[in-house]
Amino acid sequence: MQRQGDPAEPHELTVELETGDRATLDGADRRTPLYRQILILLQQVQHPVWLRLDGEGVIRSIRVPFVGKVLHLADNVDSVLVLLEGSILPYRLPRNSGHFDDWYGGLRRATETANRVIVAHDDGRIIDVQFPKSSHAPPADPPRLVPAWWTLMLRATSILRPPFFGCISSQQAAQMFGALTSLSCDPTAPSPTCIPFLLPKNLCNARCHAMCLVMKAKGYHPRVIWIRQSDHTFITARTLNDPSCMVTFPYHTAPVVCVRDPYVWMWQDMVFDPAFTSRPTPVSVWMAIFSRASPGVSKWEIVYTGQDDYYMQFPASGVSPGTESQFQFDLNIGQAELLKQTADSGPPPFNCP
Repeated sequence: MQRQGDPAEPHELTVELETGDRATLDGADRRTPLYRQILILLQQVQHPVWLRLDGEGVIRSIRVPFVGKVLHLADNVDSVLVLLEGSILPYRLPRNSGHFDDWYGGLRRATETANRVIVAHDDGRIIDVQFPKSSHAPPADPPRLVPAWWTLMLRATSILRPPFFGCISSQQAAQMFGALTSLSCDPTAPSPTCIPFLLPKNLCNARCHAMCLVMKAKGYHPRVIWIRQSDHTFITARTLNDPSCMVTFPYHTAPVVCVRDPYVWMWQDMVFDPAFTSRPTPVSVWMAIFSRASPGVSKWEIVYTGQDDYYMQFPASGVSPGTESQFQFDLNIGQAELLKQTADSGPPPFNCP
């Protein structure tokens, strides 16, 4: 993408496509300032963008594709469920799509070759799939599953540790939560280092890692808590920060810190999750935010891990680390997705019942 014109005049932004064609932004479109930010941000991180153009080459719609390996395909009556590595957003490939056979076949091959795919979507509904020869995402470290004994040791540590070890006061917890929420992205103009709390539907791992870094810098000792269903079905949560008023994902994660008060021997783990709560929250209260996406008899599973664990394997069990470059990349993609959501639906909170 090449930029032309004064930055103060967004209608003068020209996009040069890989084909050599050019596209322009409509200065009369209210979404143009947001679209401009998306294009520049994606250019900076060298991430592909999906554009819908009119007959004159004017950009009428922008989507932020997700790039990742295909982890799982599941056949449904009217669609195929697609899960991508690094994304908790479930993608749906409609069977009535004109390109269903080609895209489905390519996705199946990608599961066997472990090649990355580029998926453009409308809130999870797949509208385009590309199969690049080269990767458009930072290389990730080889997966390193955390052995079961490590997970058990972490759980035992949370029960048997001395109550004063690593715990902070409730006042410190409130101050820490305030410091985190102050880093929330402006949905109309996100800064390079902001955290996209107002985009709860995806990239919770990037938000969690960003919060852990802030906590560690202040001398705190966070761990990571993951919630999921034992049968690997999806979970949902109501939120004012999504146009649909509800988000669905296979799991969710956030930092957890031991908080004591008013006495040293009184303590509990508190979850820091500004995407869904307005204050540090006991684990039991945090769990109550989520519901099963479909009826069943499965049980809730809570897993504690270390700060460096970034991915949860799905539908398999286990967690694995990421890289600093992948974290920064995901944070930027979350910022671009938040801009796209604002361009389409306005800034949150939304008018939910």
